[in-house]
Order: sequence, then C-alpha cells, then structure tokens
Amino acid sequence: MFKFFYIIIVFCFLQLISIQLKADKFQVESFTKDEKDIAARKAELKDINDDYCAIIKVRTNVDGILFKTYPDITKIEYKSNPKEIWLYVSPGIKLITMSGTGFVTQEYVIPNSIKVESLSVYVMVVKGVYDFTGVNTNDLGYFKVISNPPGAQISMEGNPAFKEYTPYDGLAKKQQWPIGKKRIFVELKDYNQKDTVFLIEKDKVNEININLVPAYSYVDFKITPKNATIRFEDKNLYHGKNKIFKTNSELLISAPNYYDHKQTLDVPDGGDTQIVEIELIPITGTLSIIATNNNAIGADIFIDEILVGTVPLNNFTIQQGEHKLKVSKNGLVTFVQNIKIIGNQENSYPVLLDNLVSVKFASDPWGASIFVDDKFIGTTPLENKISLGAHNIRLEKTGYNKHVAKFDVKESTTIYECKLTPDALIAEKKNLVKNNIMRYSSVALFGSAFLYSGYQGYTIYDNYQKYQVATDQATQLHQDIITSRNILFVSGSVAVLSGVSYFIFQNKYKKSKSRIQSLSFIPTDQGIYFSMKINF
Repeated sequence: MFKFFYIIIVFCFLQLISIQLKADKFQVESFTKDEKDIAARKAELKDINDDYCAIIKVRTNVDGILFKTYPDITKIEYKSNPKEIWLYVSPGIKLITMSGTGFVTQEYVIPNSIKVESLSVYVMVVKGVYDFTGVNTNDLGYFKVISNPPGAQISMEGNPAFKEYTPYDGLAKKQQWPIGKKRIFVELKDYNQKDTVFLIEKDKVNEININLVPAYSYVDFKITPKNATIRFEDKNLYHGKNKIFKTNSELLISAPNYYDHKQTLDVPDGGDTQIVEIELIPITGTLSIIATNNNAIGADIFIDEILVGTVPLNNFTIQQGEHKLKVSKNGLVTFVQNIKIIGNQENSYPVLLDNLVSVKFASDPWGASIFVDDKFIGTTPLENKISLGAHNIRLEKTGYNKHVAKFDVKESTTIYECKLTPDALIAEKKNLVKNNIMRYSSVALFGSAFLYSGYQGYTIYDNYQKYQVATDQATQLHQDIITSRNILFVSGSVAVLSGVSYFIFQNKYKKSKSRIQSLSFIPTDQGIYFSMKINF
C-alpha cells in the first residue's frame, strides 16, 4: 500500500514538472545601463529609505506582467509612446520577480557587472516564450486578423509557409487550424513589428485586432535664425516638420555668426509630433566710430539702416559678421561703408564727412574743356569732386557751340554728360571758301580752255589757208591738222564743262553767303543757341 502511494506521489510530481516545462515563460534578453538618459535625475523620486530611486525601463511584448523587488517598488508608470513600463526601484537591488497569467513566476538576477545606482536609468528587455503544443490536433478552428493600417504582412511562428496580408479571414479562405496557442507576427514598412499570442478554439473564429505603432515620429523645428543648419545623425534636416525614425542622438544646430547649439534629442516611435524651438545665441563684438574731422561730430550713425547713436560711438555691442555702416549729417555727403565685425573684440572705424561728391564728366565728342563756376578743371572724360549745391557748368571745344548749364549737385549725383552741337557759322564759312575757290577755279579753267581752243582753231585755219585742202596722204601737214582738230574738240569741251561748273559753284557760293548773313545767336540759360534762315 505504501509503495502504491509513493508511485502516485512521484507521478504527480513528474506531471507538475511536465506542466511547468510546457507553460509560457519570461525570457530577459538584455539588461543595460543607459548613460545618456536623465529621466531619473528629472524625477528625483525617493524610496522608503529616503534614497533617490533608479528607473528600470521594461520593454516587453507581453501584456499584464507583474513585478516585485525587495525593497518594494516605489512607483510603476506605464508609458504608451514608446510602450514601456517604468519601475522606480531602490538602489542596490539584485533580484526582480516577474509573474503573469499563463506564465510561470520567475526571478531574474541582475548581473554582478551592473550595479543599480540612485538617479540612474536601466533598460530591461523581456520576451515571452510560449508553449504552442496543441491540445488535440484533431480539433480545428479559425482565426481572422485585422490591422490598422491594413496591408500588413502576417507570418506565423513554427510555420514558415504561412504568408498572408491583412485583413485576413481564415473562415472565408477555408483555412482551418489545430486548436491551441498560436503566435503570429504582423509587420508593415515604417511600423513596429507586432507579435501576439492567441488561442484557436474548436469550430470558432478568433478575431485578432492589431493597431500597428509607427516606428517614427515627427519633429517640428522652429529655429532662429532661419538660415541655421540642422544636423542630426549625419544628415541635414529641414526647418519645419521632419519624419524621423525612433532614435536617441545628438542634435547640432549652427549658423554663421552664432554659437553652435548641441543637445541630445530623443525621438520616440508612435507617429506623434514634438516641437523643438531654439533661438541661437549670436556671437558679438563691440563697435566704435571715431570722427576724423569736426564735421563728423554729432552725425547720426545707422547700422543696417537702424539708428544706433551719434558720432563718436564707443563700445556698441553688435553681432559678428558683415554690416552696412551709414553716417549722415545735414549739408554733408553721407558716409557709407560695408564693415566686418569680429566677435569678442573691439572693432573701430574712422569717419570723415565733407560736402564733396565725386562726379564723372562726359561729352560727345570727348576732349571738351570743363569749367565749373568759371574755373577750368580739365577735359572730358574726367572724374572730379564737386561740392553739394548749384553750379555753373560750361563745356567748350573748337568747332562746336559752347555748352552752358546750371548743375545742381546732390548726394545721388554720379555723372554729368552732354552732347555738343557743331558751330554752324564755322561750317558755313568753310563752305563759302570752298565754293569760292571752286568758282574761280572754274573761271580760270574756262578761260584757259577757251584761249587754247581759239589758238588751235586759228592754227587749223591758217594751215587750210596755206594748202586749201588736206590730202589723203599721210603727210606731216595732214597729221598736224588732225591733231589740232582733236585738241580743239577737247579744249572746247573743257571750256563748256568749266562754264557749267562755274554756274553751279557760283550758286552755292551765293547760298553760303546768304546763310552766314542770316545767322543770329541767342544767349540762354542753357547756352548760346542760334537760329538760321536759309534761302533756297
């Protein structure tokens, strides 16, 4: 009897061991210290012994885990983005007890290489290990999977041939499965993989609804200045909204003439938006403006068109970089200069104010003499400094009319140019002389040709009188008569043409003389103009 009782006890013990071996278990994949995480320092929560707590961030795919430590856990927080369980524990703990429905209660011993210290953060990754042994493989059931968003791929642990996409309906596809626990993985690009364990029951349809969590979040950068460069994980990001996958890394923001800004940026998953608003601190130096003449004292100083003071200016704080300096005073020419400020040192600039403006003088044609207020300053083209205000300008060039004008010099004045008009009297006098020469030349030519023609005519007549007629023989007499006749013809033609040209140039001469007599010059504020009556 005792032997039989002993056999029963051993059998029950073996059955209990068998159940424990087949039950679902917890598996701690890693336990590490996060040196960069300062969440515990921000919390500054104290335990029952008045010591600052450490935080153990538990990341797990198992729902409903219960934790216990000694001393007791001070506080537990459940985070959704990302999905974590924060355990506020006493420093120095070495053992964590885990339990849950359907799981074997287990104790995890923290490695000796890791010491749990106050105000420090640790990450513990826990995975569920499930028993998928079917209760009765002859009994079958169905399951459906719906995901948000749809289109995710479904795979099954222990069944590599199973590949489906959500929404999946086993009943509609007539795919039956042995009853018992199943573990499926649902994954979609840019979303965290989700795995779940469910139970297939006989002749029933188990519907699994899964909300996939984006593996990224959005970071909206609002940075001053607008030209700042945003550098994160060796990439340049945009001002405004950026899609960034879950990470924790250094953020670097830089801009010319500003100090760099560095910080650790924790980007969770979940698809939410966090705003990062940063205003960079400018690098500054000091500016001093020194008057180099009495005119500059008291003048207004503008930096980038903003009034900042008057001359002299001492140790004015200004941002490093390029700026536009303008110094102005009534009655004087404004001083404008681009300046460069070097940070963390004094920058001094001298200023001289006067009433002179640099003016370029040009004329068409060049080479005209320039007189300002009756003072000769040079010939065109010329660049010279002229004082502000009204001036009398005169330009002279031989063969051209004088150009006389009033010239009001302003700060904006840069050039004075004019077109000279030819002197009509001189031109007409030239024409008169030319036509007179041609007229008398025509008379001389006509007289010469006429006299020579008469002489040749007399020669022919005299020869005919001596010999009465020219014979056909090629005698010298005959040749002389023929030559004299030809010369007579040419000289007669020259006399006629020169007579015609005489009348032409005689007419032109009269017209030029008439034009010269009709010229009348009119003095004006703009110079000397003339009117001319032309008789045709």
